[in-house]
Amino acid sequence: MIISFDGNVFTGKTSVIKKLSERCDFNYIPEHSDFLDKIIYEKISDNHSINEQLRYIKIDSLRQGLIAKSVNLLDRSFLSMSAHVYALLETGKMDIRKWYIDKLQEYLDSGKIIIPDKYVYATCDYGVIKRRFDNDTAKGTNDIYVEKEYFNSIDKFNKIVLKKLPSFNVDTEVDVDYSRIVDFISKEQGKVRKDDIAKILIDIMM
Repeated sequence: MIISFDGNVFTGKTSVIKKLSERCDFNYIPEHSDFLDKIIYEKISDNHSINEQLRYIKIDSLRQGLIAKSVNLLDRSFLSMSAHVYALLETGKMDIRKWYIDKLQEYLDSGKIIIPDKYVYATCDYGVIKRRFDNDTAKGTNDIYVEKEYFNSIDKFNKIVLKKLPSFNVDTEVDVDYSRIVDFISKEQGKVRKDDIAKILIDIMM
């Protein structure tokens, strides 16, 4: 079983995953950025964002090798990539939806994208994220990810898409109830098909 944790930067996703992994001996699979240096940058377009997004799409092929037979906690799924593309459009920065959906579909069809069984959406107030960003310059997070308009777009996208998928919200501003997350993981639910994923994204993004 694969449980992904998605949401805005600095919402505490990784901290929650690591604590949950330690408490329950679940398998932890790091986020995309931890593998980025293993993916060669290809200039397939004059649009840098397309070239960079392709690198992120390719990373799931590497992360698939870390999936165990037990419960796997995935730090960000394809939803985070999709939310970014959506936010770029919403904030008026650029529109790469057509290219992204076509490429994601290609990788879904070839089995190179990890499709989680369930989704946990980590949230907190924008002011908390901004303070965490200001106090953690060493992380090197791009300023775009903590712009309020971008933050709201990511939040909007996830709230729409997760109504259509087996999901659970975690507010990291308060004490996280790990027992409730474990209950959510343990609950029997039908597996999401890759065809459903593509349709959901097209309905929301196009």
